[in-house]
This record gives sequence, structure tokens and C-alpha cells, in this order.
Amino acid sequence: MPACRRIYPENGSCSYQKQTEGAEKQPFGRQRLRAADHICLILCSLCCLLFDFTAGSGFMNQSNEAPGLIPGGRHADARGTVSFVNGFDFKGVDRFYWVTAGKANVLRGWVGHRREQKWFTVVHGAVLIAVVRPDDWERPSPDLSVTRYLLSAAHPQVLHVPPGHATGSVNLNQKAVLIIFSSGKIEDAGTDDFRFAVDQWPIRA
Repeated sequence: MPACRRIYPENGSCSYQKQTEGAEKQPFGRQRLRAADHICLILCSLCCLLFDFTAGSGFMNQSNEAPGLIPGGRHADARGTVSFVNGFDFKGVDRFYWVTAGKANVLRGWVGHRREQKWFTVVHGAVLIAVVRPDDWERPSPDLSVTRYLLSAAHPQVLHVPPGHATGSVNLNQKAVLIIFSSGKIEDAGTDDFRFAVDQWPIRA
């Protein structure tokens, strides 16, 4: 059975060529198609459509799950204070890092991920996290709905942001510390990192 391969002309359109062993490559339509050729063309066309759809929309990687808060608590006595979020089980976490603010009211973002999910918590001060679901990863609408979450060390909790969202933040105190847990390996981060201008959507209300 002949092999099919996808070709990409400079205009970006999609087409296919058939390759037979020992024969010169010829475009479909310039020769009589046998039954095997028809099957190959149909399968390659379906693969092309599926690839273009998933690459353009991120549908296969994104989740319909909405962001949500995992509540925590604090216990204080004469010895000091213990803060906790017992409902956060670290399932899916591959790495973590933290951001310390140099001064108050510094805007950060926007950064989005199709595959990667994030968990945010604040261990010092307070940080406002803004979350949006881009409708297009190349040219998203500036009028999308933004959901905001106030995270504070005084009220321990973890914000879970599923795949398919972008986040921005602003620290409300000098030296605020925001910890971010991520499901993505650092070596894969470059293939799932979408940056938007800090004023693409309003981080503050």
C-alpha cells in the first residue's frame, strides 16, 4: 500500500502526496486512484483535520473544569501559629517555585497554559490572582470575563487553576510571597507557555 505524507506549501494550505517504492512522488488527482489510494487519502485527510483542530483550539488538552479554592485554616497558641490546607493532596504536582515581591502593587502576567495546571497559595502578605479562559490562544478577545481571587497568608487556602486558563497577579503587600505548584515538567514548559500583554485583561477590578 502506498504511503501518504503531509506537505505544507508556503501559503499554509494542507495537501497530500502519495509515495510508492521506486516511483517518483506525484500529487493525488494526477493519476488514477486505486482503492488503496482512496483509503489512504481519506485517512490522511481525517488526521489533517484532527491535527489542525487540536493545534488551533487546544481542545484535546484543555479541561472544562473551572478554577476553585481549597480551604485551609490556622491554629494559634502560646508556641506560635500553624497554617494548613489539608485538602490539598499534591496529586499531579511535578514542581513548585515561589515569587517574592520587591514592592507592593506590581502587576505580573498574563501567562496561560493549555496542558499545565497550577495551584497558588500565599504564605506571606496578600496577592490578588486574576484568571481568564482564552477563546483563542493566538488572538484572544480583550472582552473575556475575568475571575479574581484574593489569597492571603492570614486565611490559608489554595487556588487550583485547571488547564486552558491564563493568570495574572498583583501583590498587595511589599515582600508578599506567592508559591506556585505546577503539573508540568520544566523541560516541557516551553511548549505550553502562552504570554499576553499585562493589560490584555484587567487584573484589578
